[in-house]
Amino acid sequence: MMIAPAAAVRNTRNAAGSNDYLPMVLMLVLLSAVLCWAAFPPLNAWPLAWGGLVPLFFALSRLTSRRAAFGLAYLAGLLFFISTLWWIGYVTVPGMLLLCVYLALFWGMFGVVFLMSRHLVLWQRLLFLPSVWVILEQIREHAFTGFGWSALAHTQALNTVVIQIADITGAAGVSFLIVAVNVLLAEAWTRLLNKVVFDVPFRRTACGVFFVVVIVVGYGIFRVTEDRSIGTLKIGAVQGNATLTESWAPSMKPVVVERYLTLTRQVLDEKPDLVVWPETAFPQFYWEYPELMEEVRGLVRESNVPLLFGTVTREENEYFNSAILLTPPDGHESGRYSKQHLVVFGEYIPFRREMPFLADIVPIDDFTAGRDKTVFLLKGGMRFGVLICFEDTVARLSREAVLGGSQFLVNITNDAWFKDSPGLRMQVYNALFRAVENRRSLLRVTNTGVSCLINPNGSVGACIEDAQKKQVLIEGVMAPVVPLGTDISFYTKFPQAFTFLCFLIILGVSVPLLRSGCRQQKC
Repeated sequence: MMIAPAAAVRNTRNAAGSNDYLPMVLMLVLLSAVLCWAAFPPLNAWPLAWGGLVPLFFALSRLTSRRAAFGLAYLAGLLFFISTLWWIGYVTVPGMLLLCVYLALFWGMFGVVFLMSRHLVLWQRLLFLPSVWVILEQIREHAFTGFGWSALAHTQALNTVVIQIADITGAAGVSFLIVAVNVLLAEAWTRLLNKVVFDVPFRRTACGVFFVVVIVVGYGIFRVTEDRSIGTLKIGAVQGNATLTESWAPSMKPVVVERYLTLTRQVLDEKPDLVVWPETAFPQFYWEYPELMEEVRGLVRESNVPLLFGTVTREENEYFNSAILLTPPDGHESGRYSKQHLVVFGEYIPFRREMPFLADIVPIDDFTAGRDKTVFLLKGGMRFGVLICFEDTVARLSREAVLGGSQFLVNITNDAWFKDSPGLRMQVYNALFRAVENRRSLLRVTNTGVSCLINPNGSVGACIEDAQKKQVLIEGVMAPVVPLGTDISFYTKFPQAFTFLCFLIILGVSVPLLRSGCRQQKC
């Protein structure tokens, strides 16, 4: 797979007819990778995404070889994914590199399609290319259990107005719009350099894109200010900041649990309706520590407040990453949810039997994926769904929880693996889209941060932070008032509607194009 960039260099030299063009092409590829990277944390320069692909598109438009187009786009994608996902290397450097090598393939495939589409008129390309990008993002979000991180839409997480269309199109609609604007700007740049006039068709197309952007912004302004909540619930969130050593060392388990009990007593002063601990807050195997577990149940009985916490559970010889709800008056378990979407190379090794050498590269034991779509029930009939770890990056799980009756969502996670890296904020940005897509509040409760409330419009409410506004690698509590919702958004009902529309656009544009090419070749 790594041969492609080298092949691209050779083919680019041939396509350009001169070695002088090669440095410029490589600079354009690097520039696109840097601009797209800068739109993500830690810089959060989200406006750059609207032109970040322009240098790459300009370079691709000068090529004649599909192999070169694949190689250049693949190289840009490889640089982009390594720069945005390097923090996965805290867990496994080989796994991170393999993942980036795989993800870059989607950029490479888009490069080939971009080259093939250059004979289309501009308005067709503005529909066709964003549709292809959306389909490719959807494929990588679902293939091999899926990995949807670093989607173009996520660059706009702080652009609260624009992301409101996600309740209709999902995150895909935002990615579509970004690519369309990049295609238009690349065309404008090419015309300026070639001193080609902005003719009537170009101006009309540009006005059409501007009109769509105005509609999106107008819709966003309307939805940002709209409040459809049916009530509120006060939830206590506890961030214990337990290190990995503390979580897994047997002698430290009582220390970690006692820390969470102490912090919980602090947040109980706010009189919450529910208290939430993060993923693996009760370290490892809770059944091996009955005295500690009894302390936790005793606090539930004493406070008369339900407690949700993360721990490892077991059924026969299978182990699960689970969330358990303890409820008064007896403090017994009243609900359990086990994580359904496991992390590749973090919680399981794919193809372990077929490729046993992978277990030597990443020496971990496999968890078992949960089978039940649990919705938790609180006193008064309030329902909520739980997402564990990276499950707030999986759109399907949030949607299923809402369709199951959840009035708000809770994400519990332990990101101590990734220290204070950009990955923590990137996960928050994923979660923002889950809130907007389903019009549900989403409370994130983490071990090391970022613990925060995300409102149904995607704005971030309360966060756990210290006096210096630091949110990561600290311990603390908060008790935000969480809006409850019952409305079912268009996206929640029809999650694949926009993707299907993109597929129809591709079909509508490509079939006549293929027929035309076939006639020209007399096939």
